Amino acid sequence: MEKRKNWIYSGTFNYMATAQTLLSLKVGTTKYERFRTNRDYDWEDSVDIAWYEDWRAVGEQYIPLLLDENLRGPDVTIRNVLVDSLIQFHTEPTNRDVEAIRNSPYQLEGRFFTAGRERIWIYQNNNDYQGRFDVTHSVGKVHEFKTGFDYTQYHVRYFYNSLPHDANPFFDIYNKKPFKLAGYVQDKMDFEGIIARVGLRFDYFDAKAAYWLFLASDRPDEAAFQLWPLLAGP
Repeated sequence: MEKRKNWIYSGTFNYMATAQTLLSLKVGTTKYERFRTNRDYDWEDSVDIAWYEDWRAVGEQYIPLLLDENLRGPDVTIRNVLVDSLIQFHTEPTNRDVEAIRNSPYQLEGRFFTAGRERIWIYQNNNDYQGRFDVTHSVGKVHEFKTGFDYTQYHVRYFYNSLPHDANPFFDIYNKKPFKLAGYVQDKMDFEGIIARVGLRFDYFDAKAAYWLFLASDRPDEAAFQLWPLLAGP
């Protein structure tokens, strides 16, 4: 099963400081959450979930521990939650046992995988917060000057477990807080029959992450991996 949720909140405030000057402030936040794993039918049956209530993914109750290190405590790591805690919920898919035969449409053994759970557990949580401030000032009938800046703070989190029922799975953890900012100045010139915009803009992006860069070499023994900070991106 896959579950996705997306929240978007935004607001705008405009203020006319003078007859020629407009101040504008925009703020917003976007929250995105994605689950891909097995549905926790056992839990839903135990609490008699209603048709309009949201279904729960296997291991969903551990999400607060993944997101907040204060809840985990000093003796519990993300690996303990992502690997050790999920083992108890997963069983290997099978087509040969009583439950598999019972769920088979033809009551045949060894033909249909009808018991067990899928080999994957993915949880993704992305949040970003945006702010933008602009000042527009008109001078006469020709010039309209505009300047401003905007800032976006991201929080990107990704937790992946390929074999949640296995004691030695392949798992991946990504938890970074990149940000970007920009500033600009612009002059809009309105001539009779021609409108020209001239300006300058600066953009900066910090991924707050690093990646492995393989440096090619003529001699294999000289090949090396080096860790480079990712200071800029698209």
